[in-house]
Amino acid sequence: AQLKAAFETICAFLNGNGGTVIIGVTDNGKIVGQSISDNTKKDIAHEIKKLEPHAQVNVEYLETDSNKHIIV
Repeated sequence: AQLKAAFETICAFLNGNGGTVIIGVTDNGKIVGQSISDNTKKDIAHEIKKLEPHAQVNVEYLETDSNKHIIV
């Protein structure tokens, strides 16, 4: 559900000075994590391929204490 908003922000960063998007952390900094599946990773890769012009986007999956992940 957060993927569309994340890629809107990534596009804004690509048109500016760059930045970091973090999924799985609330606006007030609480780590809630996300469940990650192979489909999640495929969806993210698909969205990256849609960027025009092509851009270098690095994605990291950091595991939390609750066996969920933060996507950076």
